[in-house]
Amino acid sequence: MALYVNAYGKYVLAILLILYTSLIYVGFWKSSKTFHSVICGFQTFLVFLYHGLAFLCIYVKMDSFDYIVFYLFQLLILFTYTILFLVIYPGISHTLLNNTCMLLAISMIILTRLNFDRAKRQCFMIIVSAVLALFIPFVVRKLKGTARFELAYGVIGVAALASVYLLGTYTGGSKLYLQILGFNLQVSEFVKILFVVMLAGMLSKRNDFPGVVLAGIFAGMHIMILVFSKDLGSALLLYMVFVLMVFVGSGKWLYLPLGAMVLAGASYIAYFHFTHFRVRVRAFMNPWDVIDNEGYQITQSLFAISGGGLFGMGLFRGTSKNIPNVMTDFIFSAITEELGLLTAVCIILIYFGTFLLTVRLAISLKNMYEKLIAFGLGFSFIMQVFIIIGGDTRFIPMTGITLPLMSYGGNSVMATMFLFSMLQGLHLYKRDHREDTVSLQDKISLQENSSAQRGPAKENDLNDQKPMVSYGKVLTRFRHQNIGVTLGVLTIFIAMSSYIVWYATTNEQALMENDYNAREKILEQENIRGTIYSAEGEKLAYTDEEEQRIYPYGDKYAHVVGYTGYGMSGLEDAMNYFLISSDLTESEKLEYARKEEKYPGNDVTTTLQTSIQEVAWKALGAYKGAVIVSDPTTGAILAMVSKPSFDPNEIAAIWEDITEDEDNSVLLNRVTQGTYPPGSTFKILTALEYMRENPEDYKSYTYQCNGSFHLEDTTIHCYHGMSHGAVDFEKSFAKSCNSSFANIGSSLDWNRFGETLQSLLFNSDLPYDLPYTHSKVSAYADLDTYTRLQTAIGQSTTCITPLHLNLITCTIANDGILMKPRLVSSVHTAGGALVKAFPSETAGTLMTAEEAENLTELMKAVVESGTATKISGQSYTAAGKTGSAEYNNDADSHAWFTGFAPADDPKYCVTVIVEGGGSGGDYAVPIARRIFDVCLE
Repeated sequence: MALYVNAYGKYVLAILLILYTSLIYVGFWKSSKTFHSVICGFQTFLVFLYHGLAFLCIYVKMDSFDYIVFYLFQLLILFTYTILFLVIYPGISHTLLNNTCMLLAISMIILTRLNFDRAKRQCFMIIVSAVLALFIPFVVRKLKGTARFELAYGVIGVAALASVYLLGTYTGGSKLYLQILGFNLQVSEFVKILFVVMLAGMLSKRNDFPGVVLAGIFAGMHIMILVFSKDLGSALLLYMVFVLMVFVGSGKWLYLPLGAMVLAGASYIAYFHFTHFRVRVRAFMNPWDVIDNEGYQITQSLFAISGGGLFGMGLFRGTSKNIPNVMTDFIFSAITEELGLLTAVCIILIYFGTFLLTVRLAISLKNMYEKLIAFGLGFSFIMQVFIIIGGDTRFIPMTGITLPLMSYGGNSVMATMFLFSMLQGLHLYKRDHREDTVSLQDKISLQENSSAQRGPAKENDLNDQKPMVSYGKVLTRFRHQNIGVTLGVLTIFIAMSSYIVWYATTNEQALMENDYNAREKILEQENIRGTIYSAEGEKLAYTDEEEQRIYPYGDKYAHVVGYTGYGMSGLEDAMNYFLISSDLTESEKLEYARKEEKYPGNDVTTTLQTSIQEVAWKALGAYKGAVIVSDPTTGAILAMVSKPSFDPNEIAAIWEDITEDEDNSVLLNRVTQGTYPPGSTFKILTALEYMRENPEDYKSYTYQCNGSFHLEDTTIHCYHGMSHGAVDFEKSFAKSCNSSFANIGSSLDWNRFGETLQSLLFNSDLPYDLPYTHSKVSAYADLDTYTRLQTAIGQSTTCITPLHLNLITCTIANDGILMKPRLVSSVHTAGGALVKAFPSETAGTLMTAEEAENLTELMKAVVESGTATKISGQSYTAAGKTGSAEYNNDADSHAWFTGFAPADDPKYCVTVIVEGGGSGGDYAVPIARRIFDVCLE
């Protein structure tokens, strides 16, 4: 039984909540009382079923009878609260009552999971709040005539907030509480209700400009005291309520943009005068840059929101302890992590559905005072939801208020239950006055007919006032304004919900791999690290029965596959999220749970081919250097060798030695992170630029090489002082004539050349997902002569990685189109189901097909009659370029080769560097030839 509860509980909970939420909106479209009663009854059943199943999950996890007792106690509270309201007040909104109970149930579930002792305290406050809330509908039914005390409400509210400012204690940098008889009273939670009633009274009497000014004075006093108390969340909430109530009460749309402008100006001033506000803004703008300080809260919240997926990690499987203030400010994050995105969206929809109930109530009430109270309470409630959820998810800057009925805190839950009970009282008030109240349109007609006889209207009752406009117009205007506000709220809630789902689903992997995210440890404890395979299905890394990581090929794949234990590198690091995750179905996981075994992690299939890796490894031999082999048409990397290497199976034993060996840099992957002067391989780029600047006559280029080129104070020598004689453009390239290319370099527009090199990814990011080093070059018009000429032949400060040179070569082989280099083809579960595919992607067009074809012809000449003839005469044709790159003052040089085969239908690109090898034609070309032989013969 326990296995099934653990395996399927979170899915059933999500389904139940989706069903409950759907019924809220079904009820809006059905007017039948019988149908509505059936829906509400079924919703009540779902509340108790959801609550019971969740506590069953908790009990199975904790295996303590205390949780059963606590559940039964909560069950008694919810049941009694529901029954008493329905029996005492048969005319209340059953849907609103159900929503109250469902939100309280979810709150108690997550609070019990987070902190059992605090959950018990919260439960006690719910009892007190429920008892007091039972009397509020009775009081609200006597609402008639209370509008006359609006000034008193304002004075009481200002005095209450001022007492907190003068006598309150600081909590988290803000003054929020008054200590009374040992209890912390958060006055602002209750003042916001009184604030709504105050505004309703003022605006229902006078909605002209003087009336709005008076309301604004009292509202401003409330807000400014909160600002000076640094309770910015409550200040923002009251300001938004004031603006919208003025808009609805006056009917003037001008107040909306005016209110937005005032808010923007106030925010600007607050940024420069309140440190607390600046901290919030910095945390919102880029929390990752200040993750150790201001951004810590929000980043931990984002980790939680992105970690649960659609159905959540399950109760007790999250890492909520890492989220500061998780039970108050960030409880939504904990819910999303453990119960899932679907539950989070349902909660948002329950809140919005509750707001719709208040809008419908406000429209149906007869008196403007009552209408404004209903609207104000509903709007303050929904805006509080938006402010806290938006802040938790970085949709808006974070402010310190609570999530209604969800967050821990007696003041919060009591104030919200009072607010909901006031709404229930307004439902009763509407029913009580449905029959004995003269319609507003009839009232205005009567008033107009008798105005001459009665004289000025008396103000002893709101309903006896003479309206400034007909009540029919007031009703119509109020309805339209409420619909407008509702559509506005709907828009921002849709935007927020969409953003939450988008952010969580698109950033899950990146956030999981963040060093500050502790959720990775949970996956490592639950799952066995998956296997890394070659393209042919050979195991390159796997975990044995003793949970030791095994690398069957030892040092041959050390740099590309990587290692674990002393940190991570290579594919072990890049694919860590997938390897430690298990995407088996719940039924498959159930089988492992029955055997009390860990779940097998996902398996990664690479593009690496063991036959090509083997020959590349052997061909490089004892030399230091690197080899990369790739498919230019797909971007697949088929082999990646870096020497010297190490055995990742022995990483613990050799760690100290290899990290202290500065001469060999054993851990460095020379393919992706080793930077070298490109030498004559750079002439590919110099030739490309010359062709672009001289498209009509570059083929007629000639030069007489006598072994050196002189310009001003600079002399460039050919390799070993060789004299090539008369050369044209093709022969200059094939023979790799330094003198000729120095001459070509002296004629180039170096600003244009710099743009060409930038487009070929120098001084830029490469489309590669694993760690790499950027290639660098200096190319601009103000370069001195020496640097220009040296750069033209691949020397000076120019440096490039073998990976980058291979990408340029692949671009030429693929008609000018660069495919994104990739090492992984797919991720599968241990059962073989596809988790994620990594198809070929185009990284961009770096040159035209004609340019690529012209460069191919030049590179074919290198093999046929130039410096790479050791690769000619085979059953296949090849194209390439050699390089001998000097790297010290003794003229020692690295040996380069980069090329592809077959030349006319490229399938393999090979780039080789032999450190200190000397001539590329003598040392790098034979290595490439051995690789081509295995690939093509």
